[in-house]
Amino acid sequence: MKPRAAMLAVLSAVALGALGASLAGVESAGTGTQVTAYDPIAASGTLASTLRVNGRLEGHCSGGGVAGSSSFRCLTTSSRIIDPCFAARLRGPFYCPTNPALPGVVEITVQSPAAVTRIEPAARPWAIELADRQVCIAVMAAIGARGAFTCRATTPGPLEDCRAPVVHTPYWIARCQRRGPQTAPFEPVRVLTVWS
Repeated sequence: MKPRAAMLAVLSAVALGALGASLAGVESAGTGTQVTAYDPIAASGTLASTLRVNGRLEGHCSGGGVAGSSSFRCLTTSSRIIDPCFAARLRGPFYCPTNPALPGVVEITVQSPAAVTRIEPAARPWAIELADRQVCIAVMAAIGARGAFTCRATTPGPLEDCRAPVVHTPYWIARCQRRGPQTAPFEPVRVLTVWS
């Protein structure tokens, strides 16, 4: 078995059931699920030139967020939780994508430096793009959600929630539930992109 195939087989066995599984070193084939490291911060410490600020808010932030120890969870002054957010410095500004497939981010300014925790993994899957291009984002607490990823807050689509994606070749699979009754089954859906 080639080293790449062996690595995929091991990852399949682990199944990434725990969102804390690190994706460091995982590469995807030319066709199949693309694994992408999301980093909105340029080398200068400012917002990457490919992104734009769609809104500005104030609040306070703490790490780590749903994307691991390099991310933050922010609470705005209007009591809105935005997670994940990213920053070059603990004093911000913090840049929070609401859909990593699009270039827009929300910028959050803070009065005091973010608190940090080191118990989070360095990186973990926090957003997935499904075969129908619907994007689902990991949620820290599944209040009102039936899966580890919520789909209803990003792009319109038929799916409500998804469970953590499982590595398969060539496409990862997430079990997702359609909008409707809580008793609706979770069915396998192909994953096009995984952000970590």
